[in-house]
Amino acid sequence: MIPNPWLLLGALGTAAALTLGAYFYGVSAGVDRTETAWQAREATINAASAVAIQSAETKARTAERKSATEVAVVSTEYQQKLRNIANEKDRIIAGLRVINGGLFIDTRRPQTCENSVPAAGPGPGGRDGRTRAELSVEASDFLIGEASRADQVVEQLTACQAIVTMDRD
Repeated sequence: MIPNPWLLLGALGTAAALTLGAYFYGVSAGVDRTETAWQAREATINAASAVAIQSAETKARTAERKSATEVAVVSTEYQQKLRNIANEKDRIIAGLRVINGGLFIDTRRPQTCENSVPAAGPGPGGRDGRTRAELSVEASDFLIGEASRADQVVEQLTACQAIVTMDRD
């Protein structure tokens, strides 16, 4: 007796369906496991990267704060020195007017000049026998102002050099 062909076809179809179902379930589970492992690996890498970035940012912020503090100190010192220079200029100008009236220059002709014009006769001499001429108030103020400006430039360059040196360290 031959079994019912429909029964054989049904059994064969059921076996094929179960095999295909098991196969696709296995593939799906494998993909899920692989994807889960990949996501775990990526999460670990991302966490390590985040820690490294946070550490680098903290280090950079600390360096920036230190640099800003050092620049602020240099700036404060520079501003104080500029005020001191301005006060000294004012003090010198006021002192010249009170004590001896102004600045003087030596008018004695050097002995080494061969083609120089002969002296115009004896002039007022100082205690040491030198001939001196008083500069005008405007000329005195100008020269003292230029000396003060030169001091300011020196202080500015010194402050710039200090900042450059700090940046290199």
